[in-house]
Amino acid sequence: MRVLLTETMDEDGLSLLRNHFEIHIANTTEKEKLKIIIEKFSPHAIIAKLANITREIIDSAPHLKIIAKHGVGYDNIDVNYAKQKKIYVTNVPHDNADSTSEFTITLILALLKKVTVADQKMKMGIWQRNEFLGTEIMGKTLGIVGVGFIGRKIAEKLAGFGLRFIGYDPYVKDNIVKAGYTEIQMLNFDDLLYRSDIITIHTPLTSETKNLFNKNSFEKMKSTAYLINAARGGVVNEVDLYESLKGGRIAGAALDVYETEPFVIEPHHPLTNLHDKIILTPHIAAYTREAQKKIAITVAEDIIYGLKNGIPRNLVGEFR
Repeated sequence: MRVLLTETMDEDGLSLLRNHFEIHIANTTEKEKLKIIIEKFSPHAIIAKLANITREIIDSAPHLKIIAKHGVGYDNIDVNYAKQKKIYVTNVPHDNADSTSEFTITLILALLKKVTVADQKMKMGIWQRNEFLGTEIMGKTLGIVGVGFIGRKIAEKLAGFGLRFIGYDPYVKDNIVKAGYTEIQMLNFDDLLYRSDIITIHTPLTSETKNLFNKNSFEKMKSTAYLINAARGGVVNEVDLYESLKGGRIAGAALDVYETEPFVIEPHHPLTNLHDKIILTPHIAAYTREAQKKIAITVAEDIIYGLKNGIPRNLVGEFR
């Protein structure tokens, strides 16, 4: 059997696959190039990172049985069409939780303490200490949108900082959610917006969450509030975010994900001109040695199991 990777992954995962299958690494996310490669290789499984696995890509692989997402969010895969074609779709729901939660906490601290802009000024030879008055997180309220594995990890790891935790998740029915030794009080979305000093997003991109954070949402937030998004770009309307930051509707934001990726950095792109009000990083929350190794091994093991036994283990929600 044959396994195609749209992009390469950690060698430990590759070695596992090579012990069982013929593998090919396409090293492209371009639709037409990928389609040609898939037509020639005719894989039984595809592992995708950033590449879009569309209806056309799926149709170019007549022997395809499994599409495996190398990561958590699988909005780049046409799940409904795959299901219609009786092709399983899997993801890796937990292996990046430590890396992503750590990175989110890093963004929170860097944003509130103005670390990145201070660093930039120092490297320009400019000492402007009085411009970098920061904000403590002690006693603040952290709103977590999406109280799944990563959202709970963040509360658990931040518990020692003296924060209060509130959450919104339409799929969580409990009023109180345990996160290690701390608790998250569950609220409706509007109440979370009104009460949060910092909001961090950890929800997938779906029809329900697309543009969840828009002009209306920002108008309900505190003017001193900060927004962190290391989940999916389409959850935040970038035009509305820019206007809210520019107009002082909210205090600041940190983005690791974008509506379109790769995010095209242009000299006059609005978000890049907000300077001290925003931190931008290139979708690296889960990009650590440890997380990449764990994800690659889990993906490989699931494909081995799925192709040998008929059904993989880490099926996405639409298949459960």
